[in-house]
Amino acid sequence: MQTLIIPADGSEVRWEDPEKIDLDYLSEKVGGYIEAVSIGEDITMYLHEEGKIMGLPRNERATRLAKKYGRISLMDYIVGNVVMVGGVDEEGYDTGLSQTSKGWLELEVKRRG
Repeated sequence: MQTLIIPADGSEVRWEDPEKIDLDYLSEKVGGYIEAVSIGEDITMYLHEEGKIMGLPRNERATRLAKKYGRISLMDYIVGNVVMVGGVDEEGYDTGLSQTSKGWLELEVKRRG
């Protein structure tokens, strides 16, 4: 069950293989309360719900992804570290990223502008 962490500081993205994707895992990775942003049917981006209030740094790669798929307005932006996960299962739980989603995300986070 793989997830992708996109750090706000521009450092390398990293793949993780958590035992389960739950509130504790997601909260730890974003540093607090979580907010979900759907990036298509099979990918969800989790970010810090109060990141802007706290003054977290802008995450250019996550912002680019969210704008590309119309999930935030052109004037909006994403802050802090984000966690990318797959869609939800029949019971409503987050899943890991599919092979197709992983390949697509690798290309997207490397893309500039």
